[in-house]
Amino acid sequence: AVQEDFNESLESLKEGMAGSEKPESDFPNTKLGRGLESVARLMSVGVRPAVFKLNLGGFDTHTNQRAKHKMLLTQLGEALGTFREASVAAGTWANTTVVTYSEFGRRVAENGNKGTDHGTAATHFVLGGSVVGGIYGDMPSLVELDRRGDMVYTRDYRGYYRTLTDWLGWTPSERLLGHGGLGFLA
Repeated sequence: AVQEDFNESLESLKEGMAGSEKPESDFPNTKLGRGLESVARLMSVGVRPAVFKLNLGGFDTHTNQRAKHKMLLTQLGEALGTFREASVAAGTWANTTVVTYSEFGRRVAENGNKGTDHGTAATHFVLGGSVVGGIYGDMPSLVELDRRGDMVYTRDYRGYYRTLTDWLGWTPSERLLGHGGLGFLA
């Protein structure tokens, strides 16, 4: 039954891509940009599974972090901006929610290699046509740290994930999240 469901889903995706047109929006020529272009194309022809999952790796840096993170965040911003533009043009943005997540945050203090080590208090972004914008939660202190040198988070990440699974109507046994990336909730 699982294999049959997978095969049906794969056929639906193939048919959707074959029946879709390239969006007018000029997506970045990056792995994330190409992935978001595929999602936009599928959504424009009505292929709308509950979740599309894409990944933007490379944030697990411990050396020379500034340039790498600047490049990755630029890729993220450009790809998401273009995805929004294409989704608005296709009329799918109102029913789309994009969420980001990560398995870890970063420490405040530089580690001696011009980078930071794994920490707490990661930032998450949620955007979409029906998302009420704003900043939710309080900014953790950059000076009042725990005994390990980590920021003390102000919101438990499990509440964030619970909100997403509640919104989808999923039970706790159904998994939405893996090791970091972007989830597209349709």
